[in-house]
Amino acid sequence: MKTTTREPNQGTRRHKLLPADVRKALPALYATDGDGSARAAVKFFSPYSGLTIFAFEFDGDDTLYTWTTRGASDFEQGEFGYTSFAELAGAAKVFGGCAVPAIERECYTSADELPTKDELTA
Repeated sequence: MKTTTREPNQGTRRHKLLPADVRKALPALYATDGDGSARAAVKFFSPYSGLTIFAFEFDGDDTLYTWTTRGASDFEQGEFGYTSFAELAGAAKVFGGCAVPAIERECYTSADELPTKDELTA
């Protein structure tokens, strides 16, 4: 029997932020330490704030190792760090009393088009 895990805002978002195939593609936390050629497995973004997040590793539960920037073209200001998946999935923006998901997953970019750690820090 297959079980599915429901994410916060999944119904409103109409897709999962971390579907099974993306979860499998994310290396374990610390698996790519020191490897500048490691490629991001998924891109998240906010259509409201310009926030862009590339995820490189995942602990399988809640913690993602990410590179985050506040502007899509302002990569010089980005930084590596740890991000809570629960906080990403649950983030919402309110418009006139109606809450909509504040974070989306880039669904139309293939994994080989995502940047490496070195490309983000060059």
